[in-house]
Amino acid sequence: MSLNELTRILWYISIGLTVLLLIRLWRESLISTYRVLAAFLGWQVFTAVVLSNIRYGTNLYAEVFFTFQPLNCLFYVLTTLELMTQVLRHYPGFALLGRQLISYALGIGTCLALLSMLVGVNTNTRLLSLLPTSAFMLGRVVCLTVLGFVAASGILFKWFPLPLPMNATRFLIGYTLCFAARTLSYLAMTMRGFSMADEASFLFMTVVSGCLLYWIIRLSRAGEETNLAVNPKLTNEQQRRVLEQMQSINATLVRARNK
Repeated sequence: MSLNELTRILWYISIGLTVLLLIRLWRESLISTYRVLAAFLGWQVFTAVVLSNIRYGTNLYAEVFFTFQPLNCLFYVLTTLELMTQVLRHYPGFALLGRQLISYALGIGTCLALLSMLVGVNTNTRLLSLLPTSAFMLGRVVCLTVLGFVAASGILFKWFPLPLPMNATRFLIGYTLCFAARTLSYLAMTMRGFSMADEASFLFMTVVSGCLLYWIIRLSRAGEETNLAVNPKLTNEQQRRVLEQMQSINATLVRARNK
């Protein structure tokens, strides 16, 4: 069995797992808490159904696939913002600062990507011929930005013993792994060209399927009320001092927002 066939099997498995995760969110009454994530999962199922009815490897399949990518990138960003908001629900000041930082970074990165795509475009260039390159460059910018943001946030959470909601933290950890795999895929294709597409897709689908299965097993309604200590090694006194400092900074950020 070829790597391409294995990737297709993993793709179908991920579709089934996505449906199961949506059912899990519904049964645990979590859809109202993670609306954007649920919408993103539903969108993934919809696009999979559309693409499964188009012959794989044809020009039509490629055109439809790349047409979906801008909305996928938008969902990447909105889902990241929602998860960060949920993780930092007890620290609205930090949540607002995080949303502003990632919005600025994405805005700048997207503008640079669009400018680079316009270089060399002439009046004889067909729009459809730009779809693969444009979608690839936009996806690379978005994934690199989101991965950098969540990685920096992960370092912050590891350093400071913030009590984080368990469900949202598990979502964010899996989401980070998915973006790491997607970013590695983009980097591999950047260095080796689209000849690496099969290997990159297999890596990405493997990680995505694993994360979906992990979420299905571990998510629960009780996880919304349970906090996860990311850095439990500090003494109680050290944790108390750090939390007081973080709460003070959060209060300052909230006051600055309300001015």
